[in-house]
Amino acid sequence: MLRDGRTLKNVMNRPDKVEFARTMPRRGTNKVRTIGPEGDDRHDRACLQRIQMTHLIVGDIHGCGREFRSFMEKVSARPEYDDARIILVGDLFSKGPDPELVTREILTQRRNGRRIDLICGNHELRLLGAIGRIHGGVSLDAIGKHERNTIKRLDKGGVLAKTIPLLLEATRRIQHRILLPEGPATVVHAGIEPTLGLDGTPDHLKTHIKSAPGEINWWERYDGRDGLVIFGHKPVPEPVIMRDDEGRPIAVNIDTGCIYGGHLSGYHVERGTLLQVRSEQPIDMKKLAFALSPTLAPIGRRSASDGPARMPAG
Repeated sequence: MLRDGRTLKNVMNRPDKVEFARTMPRRGTNKVRTIGPEGDDRHDRACLQRIQMTHLIVGDIHGCGREFRSFMEKVSARPEYDDARIILVGDLFSKGPDPELVTREILTQRRNGRRIDLICGNHELRLLGAIGRIHGGVSLDAIGKHERNTIKRLDKGGVLAKTIPLLLEATRRIQHRILLPEGPATVVHAGIEPTLGLDGTPDHLKTHIKSAPGEINWWERYDGRDGLVIFGHKPVPEPVIMRDDEGRPIAVNIDTGCIYGGHLSGYHVERGTLLQVRSEQPIDMKKLAFALSPTLAPIGRRSASDGPARMPAG
């Protein structure tokens, strides 16, 4: 039961509020393509974007709506980002205190003409799955803590029905490809398995891959053969930029633990610069330190401290 006595099924059955996509398998494969309400095959549209605008990739927001709003205020105040297409790497709503502000900011920015694309994170899958279970009759109290609290906050903020289409949109995009003069760049939520390569890595790994404590992170094993990969998912105290022997970035982790008191970080692909705002959440160094590998990066690879200076934080 939601606020004012409604059920989630009531919310989801409003065709004027929620647009569900129909899915159907491709012939000869188990992959699913998405068919929009007008019957256009959105999945088959070219995902490889030639440079007509620049790209600012933003790390995991996790319901930190005030920080996301501050971040977008910084973006709007800087002329160099006027043409920037914003790509959010996923994990948009769950865990944090203000998921409703995340929804409102995305919708506001889009109304103002800003292009914002959403990448599927593991928490989008979990949250949408939880909503589907409630729609099927499962009690809200039986849903996992993070999803339950997020649904309650979205409903209390009056944007639950507006958030569901954003979740559906995100889950339709596992990766986003950008064609740069020096080669392709790919945005995914979690990363790839280097031994399988970009094309060989299953979608589940692209949204979930994470090393266990004591294991080497996947980006430390990556040699750059699939071009630049930009991702989040595993929080680090500061952005990690891995470079090849010629100094070109090949992997960029921009999940800097906003939900754990770190920063909300963005990476401008064409300029190779970082933009950050400080988190307003309590600092949890145990969570941030968890992502640090016990190994040293191979010689010839460098971290963010050796890359272009980050834009001022604050």
